[in-house]
Amino acid sequence: MVIREFYADFNATFKPRDLAVAERYRNQFPSLNLFTIAEVFGGWVKAQAAHFKDGGTFDQIYQQGR
Repeated sequence: MVIREFYADFNATFKPRDLAVAERYRNQFPSLNLFTIAEVFGGWVKAQAAHFKDGGTFDQIYQQGR
């Protein structure tokens, strides 16, 4: 029930965070330092180019079969 409520307003912007719900359940779950892709990586376009394009970070750390 808590998870369903927390994601009730989830949309394609990847923001599953509702401050009212978080406050209501703050004694049950640890506090998290949330961030956005824009804040940390400069947006989805930059994150995609650096981390997920062919030869990007994901390809460098991923080893098939592990």
